[in-house]
Amino acid sequence: MWLWAALSATAACYRIDGTRARSAARALLGDFDGLLISDRYSVYDFIDPDRRQVCHGHLARNFQAFAERPGAAGRHGQTIKQTLDEVMRADTQARADAITIAWHSGPGGDIHDRLMDAVEAGERSHTPDLARLCATVLDIWPTLWNFTEHPDAEATNNRAERALRHAVLWRKTSNATQTDAGERFVERMLSIRETCRLNNQPLHGYLVEIHNARLTGAPVPTPLPDAA
Repeated sequence: MWLWAALSATAACYRIDGTRARSAARALLGDFDGLLISDRYSVYDFIDPDRRQVCHGHLARNFQAFAERPGAAGRHGQTIKQTLDEVMRADTQARADAITIAWHSGPGGDIHDRLMDAVEAGERSHTPDLARLCATVLDIWPTLWNFTEHPDAEATNNRAERALRHAVLWRKTSNATQTDAGERFVERMLSIRETCRLNNQPLHGYLVEIHNARLTGAPVPTPLPDAA
């Protein structure tokens, strides 16, 4: 079984599925029309590139593996990895300063051009697996920079990574689920827990409200903010 998760700034939805295929991604995302931040996993290719942001953190880890090699492959990997780190630092700093960065001008444009030069050099290298990875990155190049066009988007999907960590730790200590009903229960509890956390709402208090609503027939409260 596989655990999927989709998060926004105020809500989380978890899904346990028996496959990692595109059908599972479609079932989770539904009629999605926002900007999807994800790794390079090909099941997300049904999302238009204009609405997809590839995680720079995942790419940095990919190139770190090459940075640890000796010789030319290591130098290429190190240069690309360091430049990807610059992108993420620039994004973090821009958010702290409440400003936006552009990929085509200013400091962001400089990082963009240096990263492209480094990836193109890697594509021309004599290390086949490095060259293939660099070619793939160039093929999806626009999806590396969509975060600069969306104020609420980030250059990484660290938000989802953090949200999955609790679920993974729970799975390790609980022996996971054994039935369909158990899977649906876990999906809902994980979704509620993370949504409450995103909105700074105590989980226990919200569960008490739900229980009271069930006993009294009152409308079930939402963990989302009033503006949602």
